[in-house]
Amino acid sequence: MHTSFLADHCPGTSGILFQEVSGSGLARPLPTWSESERGVRLTFFAPENTQEVTQEVTQEVTQEVTQEVTQEVKRLLSIFKGGVMSRKELQMALQLKDDEYFRSAYILPALRQGLIGMTIPDKPRSSKQKYRLTKKGESQTD
Repeated sequence: MHTSFLADHCPGTSGILFQEVSGSGLARPLPTWSESERGVRLTFFAPENTQEVTQEVTQEVTQEVTQEVTQEVKRLLSIFKGGVMSRKELQMALQLKDDEYFRSAYILPALRQGLIGMTIPDKPRSSKQKYRLTKKGESQTD
């Protein structure tokens, strides 16, 4: 929750607002100041039920992201046909055109989870880099 207003050079305005916020029973918020063409903007952020909301939202987002990544990683694992494959081969097999999306949504999560490995781990950006299924990755494809 936040409250924001424009103060056109009104001395003492921030003190009045601090009193109002303090009177509401909320913890004293830290203001954020910024200037605009019309004056100075003072924004207060109030910690109203933030812990409950944060935990609830975090759980929902984590579940959604985990499911999405899992589906994409499973799709990546399903195209390995034994042996090793280059990034380009994998991307073509998945019919994905966007290099960055493929890297961030498929390759990196699979590497982080230990489901695939690099053939040249010391040189992750090598043009000769290929990927292979790990034992853990093989167990996911059964």
